[in-house]
Amino acid sequence: MLVKCLRNKGLPEPAHGLYYTEHTVFEVTVGETYPVYGISMFNRGLTLLLRDDTGKPNWQPIELFEVVDGRLPDGWKFATRDQGEAYTQAIFGYPRLVDDEGHEEALIEREPDAMRVFLDYVASAANDAPA
Repeated sequence: MLVKCLRNKGLPEPAHGLYYTEHTVFEVTVGETYPVYGISMFNRGLTLLLRDDTGKPNWQPIELFEVVDGRLPDGWKFATRDQGEAYTQAIFGYPRLVDDEGHEEALIEREPDAMRVFLDYVASAANDAPA
């Protein structure tokens, strides 16, 4: 799945999804295309896991992007989460992201094992991408 960045700031404060204000500047570049490594329903809003301009995995609000290739990668999984209305309700993505409920938080905390798994997945996804 690929998305193209339409904006990186100026979103109104959401009623759902990630927490930000209209002054939040996101670490993505307008016009740039990004592979998506996960999709979650968080606080009843849709978020995308991508490797942003920092090179690290971060969840971004879908409102920043347009989908340019909506095909889901082979091997992706789906699960619901019982984390409450203000947290993750559902998640799509690579197996460890979906199967290990602690992996999502470990990525955000930049724990070495989670980062290794993510970067290994990014590398394998790049190798599997059509030329």
